[in-house]
Amino acid sequence: MILLLTIILSITLISFSILRRSTVKGSSSSSVHMVTYYDSLFLNNKQKSFDLLLLWYRDLKSRLLTIEKEKEVVDPLYSKRLVSEEMYNRINEDIKNMNTERMIIEQEAQAYNRNIFKECKVRPVENKNYKIIEDIHFNKKREALESNLRERLLIK
Repeated sequence: MILLLTIILSITLISFSILRRSTVKGSSSSSVHMVTYYDSLFLNNKQKSFDLLLLWYRDLKSRLLTIEKEKEVVDPLYSKRLVSEEMYNRINEDIKNMNTERMIIEQEAQAYNRNIFKECKVRPVENKNYKIIEDIHFNKKREALESNLRERLLIK
């Protein structure tokens, strides 16, 4: 009976460990644009290959901007030990992989005798704060209430 229970327990533990290993996320830094660029090299069309290299760099740049914004949020949380070390290491690993990918793009661009970083521009995403009419009325009401409170405090 004990032997049967140990076998069942060991089988469940092994199955959970295999299931866990199979669901672990792999490296997400590989780019689809990288594969299409290297496939286009065999077509002997330099302009199309260079355009794909630009597309690859544009994609890399946008991913790098996204991960750097994420790192700005995670760094203070990690220093306060509110975020796990695994998440912090994953972000640093992604940045390191993207920098390696950037060096590869630099070397590929030298084959075309062009500076890819001047030709490819990525518009940064800006958070615009629109002034809403309700905010204006809220500020006016707050100022009126504050002045009312000051008058009451001065009278008493």
